[in-house]
Amino acid sequence: GVKDKKINFTPNPFCEKVYQTINKFPPSDRILGLSKQIGWTTREVERWFRHRRMQSKPSL
Repeated sequence: GVKDKKINFTPNPFCEKVYQTINKFPPSDRILGLSKQIGWTTREVERWFRHRRMQSKPSL
């Protein structure tokens, strides 16, 4: 069968703070601000949030 993949993501204190305090689904202007602050592309920030949400889901 198909094996489950464990997705590893880079820990980032800026993104984690936004995730914990503000929103798990940040708006595009917040993503743009984070990307400039961190030095990542907006796509990388979106991917980080997507992987972080997947990590916090309970396993079956």
